Amino acid sequence: MTKITLKAGAFTFHGRLETQLAPRTCAAFVERMPFESRAIHVRWSGEGLWMPLGDFSFGVDYENHTSYPAPGQIILY
Repeated sequence: MTKITLKAGAFTFHGRLETQLAPRTCAAFVERMPFESRAIHVRWSGEGLWMPLGDFSFGVDYENHTSYPAPGQIILY
C-alpha cells in the first residue's frame, strides 16, 4: 500500500493508492506528482470535485473502473 497526501488550499487529505487493484493507474498517478490543477465542485453529483486535464493524458485505459465512486475515492477519467 502506498500512502499519499493531497493538499487543497488550507485542507490536507491523507489516503492510500490501491496498487493491487489498479497498478497501472496508480503508477501513472504517482509518476505525475506533484500534480497541480484547479478544483471545481461538480454540479451533477453534489459532493465531489473535478480537476480538468485539458489535453493531458495519463496514458492508461480503464482499470478497475466504476461510475459510482465511494466517498474519498479518486477517479482518473
